[in-house]
This record gives sequence, C-alpha cells and structure tokens, in this order.
Amino acid sequence: MKKKTKYAGWILMAALILAMTLYHFSFSQRSPLEIQFQDGIFTAQRNGYFYSADLAHQTEISLISSLDPGTSLDGATDGNVCTGCWKNEAYGEYALLADCSLPAFVLIQSENQSLIVNAESEEMTRELYQALVSAQKQLREEPKDDQHAGM
Repeated sequence: MKKKTKYAGWILMAALILAMTLYHFSFSQRSPLEIQFQDGIFTAQRNGYFYSADLAHQTEISLISSLDPGTSLDGATDGNVCTGCWKNEAYGEYALLADCSLPAFVLIQSENQSLIVNAESEEMTRELYQALVSAQKQLREEPKDDQHAGM
C-alpha cells in the first residue's frame, strides 16, 4: 500500500509541474510590438510600456544591427524582450521596447529622448524603419499653414 501512495505522490507532482509549465507558456507569451502612426505621431507599446514621438521633431531615425541594452533603470525583461527605461554608454538613458535576441533595431532620437524598438523579425523591423523614415520625410516636406497665411 505504501508503494502505491509513493508513486501517486510522484505522479501528482509531475502533473502539477506539467500544468504550471503549460500555464506559463500559454499565458506569458511575449506581446508583439503594437505601433500606430496618426497625424505625425508615432506610438509604440509592448508589455505595458508606452512611448510616443512626434516624427517631425525627431532628429534622427536609424537602423542599428546590434545592441547592448546596458542597465535597466525602470524596465523589465521577459525572456529576450526588454521594455522600459534603460541606460548604456552609447545612448545614455533611453526607452527600450525590443526583443534583444533579434539582429535589427530602430533608433528614434530627439534632443532629449531616445527610443529603441524592433518588430517580430529582422525583415519587419527593416520595413518599420523604412516606413518611419518615409513618414518623417513627408512631414518635413509638408508646407506649414502659417507660411501660406499671408498669401
């Protein structure tokens, strides 16, 4: 009788570990980068962290191929996904919404803030970069309403 109880305990323990593992992988999957672009404002959100930038006033949009995230100041790491406020030697304090295991990142910088993001793949990150550069170029080429007011 004692042998059956011992095996039942091990079976119950294995079942609990399996259930916890399945729960973890079912409900804690990394969330994708959610982006919007409306009226010249770029917004990005991932894992509860949110960033917004006026592309007409950003000084630089770059595609970078590697990243040392540095130190988390007020951020989180979920697997390879890093979010929140980070600091490194290259960019100082910056917002990070990226899967650091991927080989491509978009850097958006202004005079007082920086954001590094990437999409679900290298190709999608490159497409995001191209879209942002095109949008920024178009915003900078649009005539201002007040320039035409005197005509």
